[in-house]
Amino acid sequence: MDTISLDELIMAVRRQSQGFSRGSSSYRGVTAHPSGRWESRIGVPGSKHIYLGLFEGEEDAARAYDRALVRLRGAGATTNFPLDQGRIDAFPDLVVVHAHDTNPGPK
Repeated sequence: MDTISLDELIMAVRRQSQGFSRGSSSYRGVTAHPSGRWESRIGVPGSKHIYLGLFEGEEDAARAYDRALVRLRGAGATTNFPLDQGRIDAFPDLVVVHAHDTNPGPK
């Protein structure tokens, strides 16, 4: 039996989760923007998203997603990259740039 690294195992498990990106990016919470940059946002219940911004690099957008998700949901959040437990509290405060309702129906 072939052995895989811990990072490969983590990514394999994450890819099986419902929320893992299956679009233009290989990272959770990241999509390609028409401008050529990478958009990062967090989905929240009720068909809403917390927009985190546009980034030059796909990995930069994924790291912004991870930082914001840990601030929002804690150390147990499913992130794109392994968390260094000693740095969880060092993440900067989450600043919500824009919350967008993707459900056009009546409120």
